[in-house]
Amino acid sequence: MISIVLPTHNRSSSLKNVIETILGQEPIDSISFELLVVDNNSTDDTKDIVKNLAIRNNRIKYHFEKQRGRSCALNKGIIEAQGDILAIIDDDDVPSRYWLSAIYKKFLCDAEIDVVLGWLVKFKEGDQLKDVYRSATYHPPRELLMGNGGNMAMRKNVFLKIGLFDHRIGVGSKFGGSAEDTDFIYRCMRNNIKVEHSKDIVVFYRQRNTNSKQLIQLKRDWYGVGFLWAKYTILIKDYYALKRVYWHTCENLYKSFFARGETRKAALVKLIYLLRGFIFGVIFWPFQKNIYCNGVKIKC
Repeated sequence: MISIVLPTHNRSSSLKNVIETILGQEPIDSISFELLVVDNNSTDDTKDIVKNLAIRNNRIKYHFEKQRGRSCALNKGIIEAQGDILAIIDDDDVPSRYWLSAIYKKFLCDAEIDVVLGWLVKFKEGDQLKDVYRSATYHPPRELLMGNGGNMAMRKNVFLKIGLFDHRIGVGSKFGGSAEDTDFIYRCMRNNIKVEHSKDIVVFYRQRNTNSKQLIQLKRDWYGVGFLWAKYTILIKDYYALKRVYWHTCENLYKSFFARGETRKAALVKLIYLLRGFIFGVIFWPFQKNIYCNGVKIKC
């Protein structure tokens, strides 16, 4: 069985469409799956929408997670999941018609794969997804760490080896940032867990429609990256992490001086928030040891 984990917070306006799109996958009758919608302490009508949909389809399971943070919501879904394969998608994204079957085939055909990172295709409100997909070009990531937290699947036993998502990292967490997916992938790599990218597992990612929202996302992402690499530098003296910070800094510093327009502005934002997250992490992480989440130790 495949357990789809869908964390959500105050996005009832897009949630119904995501759920209905998942239930309308093709071909779907031959695949055993459940859809776990984890309400991360929403204050809108998320609960009512999910409950009403669940009445019509018993594959939908509603769960509530009080502690804020995407990592906490994911962990709740992982614990409650009945399937031996987990698939993760966000509450404002749209899976392709064959998303679920592509995940199923990937794990069925290769018993050695533990984690698969899918392809996120950006789209804007009003776009025809067929046209977006036809015009999109897949660029293989330069490295495994360039994962997509809103489109990934894994065997459930992976979490027995490395622990759950680190609730101190990620969107909505107490310390902010958004690098819980990178943290998860890096822990997999450190523990010799097989991770692959796949262009066949497609999710359409809703692009932020204003410059201010894009800027907020950029700040959050790079603060999270700095905070994450401080974790490995401080806790386990992993100097690969320190080298990552060094090269990120050099790259963005170079662009800040020599690039033009939006590229230069983005590089400056990345640089500032990378260093801000790293400096805060250097102060924070020395006090964090032997951390457990839902009774499971988080392993580096």
